[in-house]
Amino acid sequence: MKGGLMKKIVFLLLGIVAVLVIAGGLFFNTQNESQISEPQETKTERESGIDKAMPEDYQNMAEKSKRGIVEAITYETDFENKNYEKRALVYLPVGYQDSREKYDVLYLIHGWSMRQEDFLQGSSVDEIPLWQRMLDHLIADEKIAPMIVVAPTYYPDREMITNNWNDDDSLNERFADSEILELMPLVAENYRTYAKSGDLNDIKAARDHQAFGGFSMGGITTWYAFQHNLAYFRYFMPMAGPNYGTAETMTAAITENGFTGDDFLICASVGERDGTKSSMAQSIAELREEPDFNEYNLVYFEAYGGHDEESFVAQSFSTLQTFFRKE
Repeated sequence: MKGGLMKKIVFLLLGIVAVLVIAGGLFFNTQNESQISEPQETKTERESGIDKAMPEDYQNMAEKSKRGIVEAITYETDFENKNYEKRALVYLPVGYQDSREKYDVLYLIHGWSMRQEDFLQGSSVDEIPLWQRMLDHLIADEKIAPMIVVAPTYYPDREMITNNWNDDDSLNERFADSEILELMPLVAENYRTYAKSGDLNDIKAARDHQAFGGFSMGGITTWYAFQHNLAYFRYFMPMAGPNYGTAETMTAAITENGFTGDDFLICASVGERDGTKSSMAQSIAELREEPDFNEYNLVYFEAYGGHDEESFVAQSFSTLQTFFRKE
């Protein structure tokens, strides 16, 4: 999906200032379902066919025949003169095993203190996570094309988790800058993506079929991926994580790669009661002061909820329909 459809998908920017509030050691804010208001659909969303409000049954597991499978891949990375074995979860959609089709790929990064299993069902998770349930339904209902999702972790070791999420910043940037380029060839070599091989030049050539997204500190990682590796991705999904870089750095990434504003799409989002909302709105406002960014290639919207699982699932529900709609 390229420029033409981008201009049909414009969400309402609500720049309400909020204070950053995340309860001490707890990551998710528990929300009372009765307090959650349905998001309002804009005229452009109705015309484009994008559903903003996720159906209630998407919170339930899909029928077994409509569920994708998840497997793990391992790779090695060096950090501070030490070698680490890393693991990423890979979601394969229904029909993958029986076809020869190529698939779009989303690299999806968790936030502070989270893990891959918050998105996809790993061996240590009994139930299918809400995010994966939503994805199964989106594909089964043909709202998006079947796709591969890769969920790694930016932590070399979980012992590196501290009680301050900002301590993750250097790990976020490192993953987006270098470690992702260690993982992508492995994915290209082992799965049917649009990359012809695991060679980085072939992976660059497939950028129209590759997306990078994340929640919270994973959202911050997503902005870093744009700055460091725009050559490998067309689509970006930063959720509830502001840009820790500068608007000028983002613009430089476009120029240095020989791109224009028609060569990427960022769908940024946040929960309407999320404490990061003010910093997200500020990031968007600063970027839109740059000539290469506008309301068509830098979409910003609010979903219901706070800094929590329900909200990042709702945000993903809308954005994935923008990136990988079923043609």
